[in-house]
Amino acid sequence: MDKTLVEETVIKVVELIKTLPSGTETTTAILTGEVLGKEFVNNEPIELMEINQRVFEECEKINITLDNSEYNDSIVGLPYNIPFIVRH
Repeated sequence: MDKTLVEETVIKVVELIKTLPSGTETTTAILTGEVLGKEFVNNEPIELMEINQRVFEECEKINITLDNSEYNDSIVGLPYNIPFIVRH
């Protein structure tokens, strides 16, 4: 996945997050699947780690908290699969 597609995906995921009601629980992987299509996410080597990090950074810049504190100090899996709660 090239850097342009990563950046476009981050923008689309953040735009989608902006539309979600506060209190929505989801993951970066789920949202990426919604914007790129689940088939694409399941079959293409995409940079979910980078997308996850950038989505959290961009949301912080616009005062949207992606709260995954319930899972602090837990061993639960890959960061893009850890649920977070959207807080506007």
